[in-house]
Amino acid sequence: MLRAAFLRGINVGRVRVPMAELRDLFGSLGLQGAATILNTGNVVFDSALAEADLRAMLEPALSTRFDYDARVFVLELAEVESAARLYPFESLDGFQRYALICDEARSADDLLAAADEPRGEERVTASGRFVFWRVERGRTTDAPFSKLIASKRFGPHVTNRNLNTLERIAASRRTS
Repeated sequence: MLRAAFLRGINVGRVRVPMAELRDLFGSLGLQGAATILNTGNVVFDSALAEADLRAMLEPALSTRFDYDARVFVLELAEVESAARLYPFESLDGFQRYALICDEARSADDLLAAADEPRGEERVTASGRFVFWRVERGRTTDAPFSKLIASKRFGPHVTNRNLNTLERIAASRRTS
């Protein structure tokens, strides 16, 4: 079964993970056809293992190999394709489109419930394990919602990707 792994918090700040080494690690764990997409900790691979088993295998291996507290979010590639299609907000010039992947639907619901009312054309909504966010370009890191995402309460339970990244990962199945 084709899967996508999203590593939280790599290649930003002090945690640097070379993509070739990341692919090699996935291969050494018996995960077939590992391919990285972009340089932000996205790996497409094939495995019949359950999500919980994959996380239990990947997180300690990544933590040991790259010396950081690894958090991995594993989805079936079909879920990634669905999220990319389901993005509910109109694209606007000057705005970024994001899909946040949560460890479970409850985390997405809690995050949405804790969020302040968006201002202007900013939008936030949840669907299953995903939180969709549209925010003005240049405000991604200083918007109140961004600070909530990074908080101790929610940070460990979510990773953020530009919608373009999800679309590219979804397209990787059609081109492989």
